[in-house]
Amino acid sequence: VGSLCVDTLKTIVSATTECGTVAIPYFTDFEGLSTGNMPVCWTAAQTGTSGSGTFPSAYNYASNARNGNIYFEFESTSGQTEVAVLPVMNNVNTLMLNFWASVMNHNFVLEVGVMEGTDFVPVDTVNLIVGSGGNWHGSYNEYDVPLSGYTGTGNRIAMRVTASGSYTLM
Repeated sequence: VGSLCVDTLKTIVSATTECGTVAIPYFTDFEGLSTGNMPVCWTAAQTGTSGSGTFPSAYNYASNARNGNIYFEFESTSGQTEVAVLPVMNNVNTLMLNFWASVMNHNFVLEVGVMEGTDFVPVDTVNLIVGSGGNWHGSYNEYDVPLSGYTGTGNRIAMRVTASGSYTLM
């Protein structure tokens, strides 16, 4: 932002406008994000940390990605609860969340729910299939989670992971 009377800007500011309701179907593949970033209009309601950074967030490591170079990761070395919140959507109880995931072990729980203000309201627990560890790229599975059982007033789908030192890649 700068004065109209000055030819050059003295300070460069990056800004994002407030997100509105996204159109359905909604899709993101995480490509174009940098490590540590969230997709546009997503938020991290709760975070965890490891030696690799703060999660949930995008991570750039092609050997672990299903397609391309970037994947979305939940990771905590100390069992912190992490919550990724998607953009605002209308009529979430008429929607289904579809995603691909690869997981290293059973030391965690992945729940899909809806945010009501700052509260996570669980809708379903997802039983992820354990991958082959060092070959995450080849061990992704597809999951569908219908939200038809949700009866509240929230409008942001969320994913919550509780763990004791695990990795969940999406």
